[in-house]
Amino acid sequence: MPLVFQQAKVIEDETDLKVGKYVGDMGVDFWDKSQWQKEFKENQVFVMTAQIFLDILHHGFLGLSKTNLIVFDECHHAKKEHPFKRIMNFFDLCSPEDYPKVLGLTASVVNCKVKPNRIELEIKQLEATLRGTCETASDADEIEKFGAKPLEEIVVYNRQMIIVEEDESLSEILKGSLLPALEFLGDCRVSNDRLKSVYKGTKSVLRECLDTLNEIGPWSANQVAGYLLRDLGLCFLYL
Repeated sequence: MPLVFQQAKVIEDETDLKVGKYVGDMGVDFWDKSQWQKEFKENQVFVMTAQIFLDILHHGFLGLSKTNLIVFDECHHAKKEHPFKRIMNFFDLCSPEDYPKVLGLTASVVNCKVKPNRIELEIKQLEATLRGTCETASDADEIEKFGAKPLEEIVVYNRQMIIVEEDESLSEILKGSLLPALEFLGDCRVSNDRLKSVYKGTKSVLRECLDTLNEIGPWSANQVAGYLLRDLGLCFLYL
């Protein structure tokens, strides 16, 4: 997952800490305790997807008491059966004096459409899950230092005007990958609670990419896919 390596590079550039980077393609699902213990000894910060850390906790390869700080990127996903929420459930098995600190980062405290009178409740639920309080910057000048200043322009176009032969060919190739994947998921029956959130999330991502592809073409579908991958979230550990 490219975002893992991007985030890890920032930590390496800005600190003198030794950083470990972990994604599913590295075969970490098959690592035993000795392999993880080797990683824990060699590194101080661990950047990984939340599911990998959840698996580490499930297998008992590392206890929360050995962790100083957990950073959740896009922490508003900490609901229902999301790995963020399930990681926080392990706090119930840990003594309060051994709790690691938790830092949740997000640009939005809610990840769905809610009525205005429910926003406060959503915030309180997120605070309860992450065992903390939600804080935001109130100084507009300070916020502008870290925000982009885009030039917004609305362009009205006819879809037929932007479709060229190459786009049509690429669209067909992408549909040839997305449609079979959606059909496969449609035929699946998932009973494992651990896999249900992964199944639903994957199906939603594929459907949104396909809808974007059909409406405004392959370039936009690629952009949407990148945003959705980033929105899945990451987990950082400081030991």
